[in-house]
Amino acid sequence: MISGQVGVWGIPFRSLPLDDAARLAETVHAAGFTTVWVPGGRDESLLDRLIGLVRLTSGASIASGVLVSWRHPPEEVAARLLAADPVLLRRLVLGIGVSHPEISLNAASDPVGQIADYLRDVRARLDAEHTPTIVLGALGPRMTRLAGEAADGAHPYHMPPAHTERSRGTLGPGKLLAPEQPVILETDPEAARTIAREHLAAYLGTGNYRRSWLASGFSEDDLDGRGSDRFIDGVVAWGSVDRIRERVAEHRAAGADHVAVQILQPAGVSAFDAPWTVLGAALHEAS
Repeated sequence: MISGQVGVWGIPFRSLPLDDAARLAETVHAAGFTTVWVPGGRDESLLDRLIGLVRLTSGASIASGVLVSWRHPPEEVAARLLAADPVLLRRLVLGIGVSHPEISLNAASDPVGQIADYLRDVRARLDAEHTPTIVLGALGPRMTRLAGEAADGAHPYHMPPAHTERSRGTLGPGKLLAPEQPVILETDPEAARTIAREHLAAYLGTGNYRRSWLASGFSEDDLDGRGSDRFIDGVVAWGSVDRIRERVAEHRAAGADHVAVQILQPAGVSAFDAPWTVLGAALHEAS
């Protein structure tokens, strides 16, 4: 299950050695972040990482953001879940998605249909006590609709509050909506936007993100090159703690049940040096 209204999404939870990732998860949980979101990985079993983090931590929910369906066959997913302690699985959230067609070696012609089949296959192999909360990495309306019909909710990535509002309308009430929000605790506009542009550069080349950003009110001009200031500021929340808190509040007002913040920092800065305490306290207060 998802715990609390504010969590953390972070590459270090995937890239650090497991013991260090668990220690970081305990650090952010103590700072007030109640759910830890782990990106999909290529070099190891993401399920092993998720279950390992649940086993080595004591309070935070552990979620995948997201497990890529074509990298993890349904039988593999079901086998790992059936082998896990069902008590631990109460803190596990399985986020599932199809990734980007531009980088997928197995891109489906109908990704929504492929995920629908995948979900049916996984669920058919599991019993009730080994079935965790399942959310879909959903950007477009068809995948979001499927998230409401066949899963427990949706986990959009790198989308502004306008997208959250549309997603809530598509999901309807009663389904979990947990968008990710990139943040930079930096008040200098040039420095903050430089970090943001470096992070968003790869996503600007993907069709699914561009379509979703256009549907959220940005123009083709906003998405040209490395992105306009309007686009950068609309997707990445940067500045003071108060400005970041305002963005999280906007997602909540638009219908989000939970917001997973991803702290972006300059290259070479340790994840343990991120401003967890000050940001966690502020966002917990706002929620």
